[in-house]
Amino acid sequence: MLKDKGYLISLVIVASIIMFTFFDPPKTISWWPLFEGVGEFFDILSFLIVGGGCICATIMHFSVSKMKLAFQQVGKLMQYVNLDLRTELEMLTLFARRVRSNGILSIDEDVDHMYSEYLQSGMRMAVDGYDPEVLEKILEDEITNLNYKYDLCVDVLNGIKDYAPGFGMIGTVVGMVICLGNAMTGDVPAIIQGVKIALLTTLWGSIIANVVASPLAGKCEFLAALVEKRNRMYKEAVLAMVTKINPRQLEERLLTFIDAGDRIEYLKHHQELKGMRERDARLYTIWKETTGLESTEWENLKKKVQVG
Repeated sequence: MLKDKGYLISLVIVASIIMFTFFDPPKTISWWPLFEGVGEFFDILSFLIVGGGCICATIMHFSVSKMKLAFQQVGKLMQYVNLDLRTELEMLTLFARRVRSNGILSIDEDVDHMYSEYLQSGMRMAVDGYDPEVLEKILEDEITNLNYKYDLCVDVLNGIKDYAPGFGMIGTVVGMVICLGNAMTGDVPAIIQGVKIALLTTLWGSIIANVVASPLAGKCEFLAALVEKRNRMYKEAVLAMVTKINPRQLEERLLTFIDAGDRIEYLKHHQELKGMRERDARLYTIWKETTGLESTEWENLKKKVQVG
């Protein structure tokens, strides 16, 4: 612990915030009058106790670097809100058919255009001729590494969720002590300020925990599971192309990653398709012209590549 500077600095800051509340609040803390009415719900001391306390406690729990990494992953995961695995399936089977017809080297120029870094890395190794067993091990290790980052993201948010009510309670106790300490002197402004601190720290502790951190942690956990499923689809597809598995067999394998309802819609649509070569050519052209087509919802993609 003594070698962890982030822990020590955060501990000192938390202690300083709590000690700061021992001063006379009306003289040391000013109101934050954003605008009439709503400004009553904002208090600098309440923010210091709850917000500052949560940040410092989370740094003490993890570290500055881990906390920074976690919030970077929040931003990355939120990019996958509209992720539709049926679109991924369309793209993967398209490239499987191109590899089947023209060989793995035929997609060499396409690799750098691929939206996903994971797929781009896997396809690059496939084009470079990596042994299938080695390639499978590398791709699995990369999934494990990504899952660690996503799990860290969820853990940090859950940590904030756990700490926020606790610091809200600390603020409540501090506010009540200020209130009672001034009750005998009849200092009404100090009494009111103490009650306000007690109520607002509880309010903001609950808001941070239940409105911000907890739902965001749940959202990131959901998206992380979806991204892992997508990456496993990528892994299956890359290995299938390397081992020259029939694209139709690959499609059947990848369909197991799709939810039942979406799978039925996908199969029904493809049973009715005509002009597959023209459709593939159109899909490939649209993919080349559109950055991040993989993140397009399948219903929109279906309209774009409609032939006839």
